Amino acid sequence: MAGIIGKDAFQRKRAELTEQESRLKEQIAVLEKQAQELKMEGSGETARAVEKIQSFSRAEELSVEIVQALVKEVRITDREHMEIRWNFKDEVMEFIES
Repeated sequence: MAGIIGKDAFQRKRAELTEQESRLKEQIAVLEKQAQELKMEGSGETARAVEKIQSFSRAEELSVEIVQALVKEVRITDREHMEIRWNFKDEVMEFIES
């Protein structure tokens, strides 16, 4: 056959694909729910970190307490570059920035 199928074969294939689409949509829904549950489990740590950060939001100057609570390490590579490593995960920064 040159890429031409009969009406019955087309309808069977369409029914198969429709059924497959339904199963995949159900699987996606289940996986999205699981992902949300996992996110919520991890959000306790994130919430505590955000709460700690917010407690310093009204500070007018940087104190030793703030630095010790938030900063793990500062690396200065030259006069123009430095890297700050925080005491919390990247997810917290993503949450704060969003």
